[in-house]
Amino acid sequence: MRRVERSRNPIPFREAWVDSFVSDKFGAATTHWRKLEDRVQRGVGNPCPLVLIGLPPNIVTFGEAVSEVQKLIAEGEQESKTE
Repeated sequence: MRRVERSRNPIPFREAWVDSFVSDKFGAATTHWRKLEDRVQRGVGNPCPLVLIGLPPNIVTFGEAVSEVQKLIAEGEQESKTE
């Protein structure tokens, strides 16, 4: 929240959230869905029940206008096609 609330050059909350939770900076850690799935398949965490919910970045919004959300989805689709 410091980057959002700072008085000099604050960034939008959405950008800060994406940087923290959606970006690739975590690499292949347990915060990465594929690594988490591998751990579950190996039985790590038994006997505790787990509920795993993955949210793709294109469905997370912060109250933007519908037109802005559609624009962001289109940008994301274009990026995924170029990767």
